[in-house]
Amino acid sequence: MATSIELNEKTLIKITKSDLQNYAWASGDINPIHFDEQKAKDMGLPGVIAHGLFVHSLMLNFVEDVLEKKSPNSKITKSKTSFSGMVLVPCSVELSLSKSSEAKFVVELSSADKPELKLVSIELQLSE
Repeated sequence: MATSIELNEKTLIKITKSDLQNYAWASGDINPIHFDEQKAKDMGLPGVIAHGLFVHSLMLNFVEDVLEKKSPNSKITKSKTSFSGMVLVPCSVELSLSKSSEAKFVVELSSADKPELKLVSIELQLSE
């Protein structure tokens, strides 16, 4: 189903260890790899990493904010998420939303200092 919605938006977001601690306690996911540098390294990680669902929710909130301003009658009807890298924290990330085909959109998260490196992408279908 084709859509007439045209979106091409970008934003920068800072993610802090404090954000992850707040999310950990709210979600019940208190795995120390999400807020303790040494424990993350002890588990073989390069450092503290963001929760997948936290990142996912940031991305969908960005889409909802854009839709509210640009196409208020549109809703997300389907989404498919792909994680291709870890989001190391603290960091600044770039979120971009664009049309990928006649009926689909994609929101991507990349490191602000390496925008060519896509860490997470969500393919979306929207209804008008």
